Amino acid sequence: MHRWGENEWGVITTGNMDIEFDMLDAVGDMIVTPECPPSGPRFEAFKELAAAAKAHGSLFLAQVTHPGRQLSARIRKDTISPSGLKECKHH
Repeated sequence: MHRWGENEWGVITTGNMDIEFDMLDAVGDMIVTPECPPSGPRFEAFKELAAAAKAHGSLFLAQVTHPGRQLSARIRKDTISPSGLKECKHH
């Protein structure tokens, strides 16, 4: 990651950054919730990520995500979504 954005300009985006611990788009995603304190090891890791991504002037954007009805049953059986569609069976 330290080499991304070493050109004249760039835009760096994260992968999925989930907003709830039990509503992950995929296992291994970064998670930031309103309950996460802006201190401690997780916060310091996010600060390090942001500093490295912006070190050479690149724009750094987080792709905030919520899986809705596409939540994998391996993570949680029930889903939350504004959609009336049934959950996907292939997950």
